[in-house]
Amino acid sequence: MRIQNIQNNRMDQYAQVERMREQRLREQEKAQEQPLEGRDGVSGLSSKRREGMEDERGSSRADIHTPPKADKDAYIPGTKAQQPEADAPKEEKEAKEADKSNKSDQKKSEKCTGNTDKVDREIEKLKKKKKELEQKVAAEKDPQKAERLKSQLAQVERELKQKDNDGYRKSHTVFT
Repeated sequence: MRIQNIQNNRMDQYAQVERMREQRLREQEKAQEQPLEGRDGVSGLSSKRREGMEDERGSSRADIHTPPKADKDAYIPGTKAQQPEADAPKEEKEAKEADKSNKSDQKKSEKCTGNTDKVDREIEKLKKKKKELEQKVAAEKDPQKAERLKSQLAQVERELKQKDNDGYRKSHTVFT
């Protein structure tokens, strides 16, 4: 019974989708049948005015005198108060260039050093802990305590495996 209800619902949905497609097709056909008035900006004008706007080549006079429109808006950086460099006097340009060269001379080269001491200490600490746990496991006579120590040892080994590699050192390097 449930399967039949699901199938019926799916068939209803499919029929609804088909009805929507047919409606869209009808709307598109209607749109194609309607005249395209106002599209070129001339068809809505009277015939006398249309004839007056066209020259012997068939293009309108307005097209000749108006520049073509840009497809996209152009972004011009800067504010209105800024004067473009092309319009600035040569003396100002030379002064700006001199300032730039002086600033570049004054800049000190920065040296960064990478420090992995913290990571190295952490890894050494884990290695010592691993050795201690191995010794305790070897010396332990109680099987339950030995199992707990083995699980701790396994955890330390996993952590050591994760941290004792170049990738971990690089990602945890401190730069000064």
